[in-house]
Amino acid sequence: MTVRTNLIHGSHGHPTPGTALRDRSLIGSPSPEAASPLELTRLQNLQEYRILDTAPEREFDDLAQLASQLCEAPVAWISLIDHERQWLKAKVGLTTDTFPREHSFCAQGLLQSAPLVVEDAQSDPRFQDHPLVSQPPRLRFFAGAPVLSSEGRALGMIGVGDREKRTVNADQLGALTSLSRQVMAQLELRRVQYDQQQMIQRLRQTEVALHRTETELNATQMGVKAGTWEFNLESGAVSASPGIGAMIGRNRSLPVVTWDEFLSGVHPADADPLRQFATQARADGRMNRAEFRFRHPDGSTRWFSWTCDPIFDADGSLRRILASVQDVTDRHRHTERLDAYVQRLALATEAGQLGVWEWDVETNLIRWDPQTCIIYGQPYREYVTFDAWATSLHPEDLVPTEKRLRSAITKKGQSSFEFRIVRSNDGSIRHVQVATSALVDSQGHVTKVVGVTFDITDRKQSERELEQLRQQLLEALRRGEQAEMATNVLHNVGNVLNSANVSATLVIDSLRSSKITGLAKAVALLQEHPEDLAEFLTQDPRGRQLPTYLACLAEHLQAERQVIADELESLRRSIDHLKEIVSMQQSHARGGGRRQLIRVSQLVEDSLRMNDLALTRKGGLEIIRDFAPLPPVHLDRHKVLQVLINLVSNATWACGESAREDSRLTLRIGRCQDRLRIEVTDNGVGIPAENLTRIFEHGFTTRKGGHGFGLHSGALAAREMGGSLTAQSGGPGQGASFTLDLPYEP
Repeated sequence: MTVRTNLIHGSHGHPTPGTALRDRSLIGSPSPEAASPLELTRLQNLQEYRILDTAPEREFDDLAQLASQLCEAPVAWISLIDHERQWLKAKVGLTTDTFPREHSFCAQGLLQSAPLVVEDAQSDPRFQDHPLVSQPPRLRFFAGAPVLSSEGRALGMIGVGDREKRTVNADQLGALTSLSRQVMAQLELRRVQYDQQQMIQRLRQTEVALHRTETELNATQMGVKAGTWEFNLESGAVSASPGIGAMIGRNRSLPVVTWDEFLSGVHPADADPLRQFATQARADGRMNRAEFRFRHPDGSTRWFSWTCDPIFDADGSLRRILASVQDVTDRHRHTERLDAYVQRLALATEAGQLGVWEWDVETNLIRWDPQTCIIYGQPYREYVTFDAWATSLHPEDLVPTEKRLRSAITKKGQSSFEFRIVRSNDGSIRHVQVATSALVDSQGHVTKVVGVTFDITDRKQSERELEQLRQQLLEALRRGEQAEMATNVLHNVGNVLNSANVSATLVIDSLRSSKITGLAKAVALLQEHPEDLAEFLTQDPRGRQLPTYLACLAEHLQAERQVIADELESLRRSIDHLKEIVSMQQSHARGGGRRQLIRVSQLVEDSLRMNDLALTRKGGLEIIRDFAPLPPVHLDRHKVLQVLINLVSNATWACGESAREDSRLTLRIGRCQDRLRIEVTDNGVGIPAENLTRIFEHGFTTRKGGHGFGLHSGALAAREMGGSLTAQSGGPGQGASFTLDLPYEP
């Protein structure tokens, strides 16, 4: 049937209402959501040919050219209708490949199997807006035949067009129909060729995969020391995998291993049973397994596992037997080692008196080994109930031990605890320790608790004895600490007494050399002239000198009095310091310390003053003070003074021992971030490098007559105040520097 149309008119020569809408519905909606099931099926059918957006092909170009020639039309094309567009596979007289589907000529023929002819497209409202009609080449005439798939679905059209209004004859329409079938034949041919290529590609991929699988299987057999034989029962042929040769130490370059060659290496005691095994497998067609020994060329004996698997054809007849062989020597060796390990474990548990047990949570039975029975003093029995075990516990330990054991179920891990038992055979109380581990099933439930029990009674006794020794040692240490504390007190007191002795000596010397006797003589002289005192003072030469003498004596006595007062004040402060030493040691014994706001420079000066005697004995010692201006800080005055007195005393001694003429003692006060730093530096005898790490040890000293308590107690005091005491020296003859580092707290 041929559809020939110009304008579709009603009875009065005007377009029939709804015609344009009805014709446009033939095109179909470009929206996939609105497409009908038939249209979706057609689009899926079109996609199966994989033709859209392919490059031009001569076969299709020739058909389009032939259509142009047969219909004497300047424009021709082969189009395919996608869901939103018309795409041209071949074209003559056109330059564009794609048009919107809604303006497509060919889309009008999708729902019909007959050719479509449009004599004047410019007058047809369906095509007036088509780009080929409204724009160059401004086509007016169109004729086309649908390209129908084998399922009868219109995939597109082969069409011709002209710029003039015209028509075609029946022969030309017939030719277009024939050409449409040729287009479809080309599409089918392309699909067949594509399917063939895909099949060839899949076959090649399968071949590669089979080759890879075979290679991997051979490699796997080599890795796991396994191989296979195949026995063809009809032909008698035997084939072996490369793994067989590797297992028996065969060179790979040699021909395939034969069955007889393999049997020649089997241990003589196992050769005949293996032959019978293979014969039985052929006879009954059942899978059989066996293990045997093989003598390897390297002189070792290997264990092989053999499995015969009958292969039946579709008709049920037995034609082949597949035999697999695996080297299980390692497994046999592991089994032997495991047996030996179990034997050694049994001996070890017996020697160590370790009892092994297993509690089945579901049955509430506890399985004991013989050693566990010995520990509990009971005759051997393999199983006991949980309640029967509980009767062996010491009454005081019953409840907590049951709780700990049952907690192993909830914790699902390992645990260890101790308790006491009452032995059944002699009623003695023994201490035991138990270590447990929970066994969990695939659902996460604890099914069993495995544990070991060992008697720790002797260890408990040793612990009690050790505790007694520890208490005795602590008492001895306490007495030792008291002795060390007394030594430190005496050392500090000795330093202060030296200073007090200096003050007392100066007072005594001042009193002995005092001019107070001159005053007594002057008074006696005056008492000799009570009647003529005025004449004596003005006329007598001795009397005239007496006022001057008294004035000088008064000045001298005043100075002498000031010296004695100063030394008595120093003596008082030394006595106060002695009291502070005792107070500090008492506070230290109670674990406390006193902190007060003090000026550091005054504290350093006090340490110098308390070393006056030593400083005086070392004549020519230059003292350099390098004090940074710091506000008062909170310190334990006595502990700091205790350290500084010792450092100054040691520095003075070091300078005296060096016999240098330019002896120098430098004292520095400074701040380093949040730390207070006091340095005592001398240029005396120095400290050897090997002694720098030992000088703070208790009792270590290089000083003749020294006792090794001063620096040790100073380092302890520094740590107690949250600081440190360190030393540096360039070596013998290079002097030394001691640094006291303390928290800076204004």
